[in-house]
Amino acid sequence: MKIAHLADLHLGKRLREYSLIEDQKYILDEIIDILKQQKVTTVLIAGDVYDTGIPNAEAMSLLSGFLTQLSSLGMHVIMVAGNHDNATRLSYGKEIFASANIHITGKYTGKLDVTTLEDEYGTINFYSLPYIRPIYVNQYLPEDNQIEGYTAAVQVAINTVQIPSDARNIILSHQFVTGTVVDDRGSEVTVGGTDNVDGNVYNAFDYVALGHIHRPQSVLRPTMRYAGTPLKYSIGEANTQKTMTIIDIKEKGNIDIQEIPLQPLHDVFIIRDTFENIINTTKQVSNDYVQFELLDETMVFNAMSDLRKLYLNILGISYPNIIYRQTSIEKQQHTTTVQTPDTLFRQFYTQYTGNQLTDTQTKILQDLIDEIWKEGETK
Repeated sequence: MKIAHLADLHLGKRLREYSLIEDQKYILDEIIDILKQQKVTTVLIAGDVYDTGIPNAEAMSLLSGFLTQLSSLGMHVIMVAGNHDNATRLSYGKEIFASANIHITGKYTGKLDVTTLEDEYGTINFYSLPYIRPIYVNQYLPEDNQIEGYTAAVQVAINTVQIPSDARNIILSHQFVTGTVVDDRGSEVTVGGTDNVDGNVYNAFDYVALGHIHRPQSVLRPTMRYAGTPLKYSIGEANTQKTMTIIDIKEKGNIDIQEIPLQPLHDVFIIRDTFENIINTTKQVSNDYVQFELLDETMVFNAMSDLRKLYLNILGISYPNIIYRQTSIEKQQHTTTVQTPDTLFRQFYTQYTGNQLTDTQTKILQDLIDEIWKEGETK
């Protein structure tokens, strides 16, 4: 069976002030073409289908059209909710969708949903685990058996079903697995604190279709994998290659994983150079999303308007050299200038009141400082 592993579509996403609906429609059409070429029969979507719990009409229409195309091609779709999704909204009408081979699990209900499919090698069991927190699991546990931590929550959820060791078993899960690489300038910088999950809880599964992390990668083993986003959704993902994961699973233990590059309608880049070099070396107008890091020592007048003539979708401009120089000067001033307590208090008082100390206040301040200093010397 050939399976496509998708995740983190984030339909309705915006990149700074730009709507990505057209970009998302373009990439979903490209994915459909790849599914046809690869003769895929089953599509997994591992959470964060939408970018927000209340998606706009355009995002909902985009998902509806995508699912309709998959269904018309005779493909099975198995989809779970991520932390960005409203679980109840996502699973609305799931019974009707199931009749079209579209299986949606929005909210964790105390037991994993299981979808069983057959191919020439036998049975494949697909277990659907939407994004969960310990509190989601504890509501189904006795008060004297409450759990703590995300690893325990996932383990309890998995334990709600019997996993036959002689069958091929695949799980969809939207969590942060310890050891995952995130982009330090991306949207994942807050991911991976107390919400870490030990990947060993998934050991019973032949393949783990993960969502939540935007960079495609394997964790702990080749068959535990994040599909990544189909598009670049932050500056931290610039200058990287997005891919689509295709799994060819035959008999148990025989899994081939392929990454197929995706080509977006508009790419995301960081250009790091001086303003003059950029203007002089750019040969044609670009529609890509570009963040500029200008290496000039001073700010360039009208840089944004001049660059926008060549780059139509500018995400922003920064001057790292100026920031570095200012920081260095501030550090130097901090280490070479010693300010007296009364000077520091005068500055503090003026900053927060907008007034200067009166003569009476100045005398009171000096008396207090002298008194404190004397007490310190006598100890």
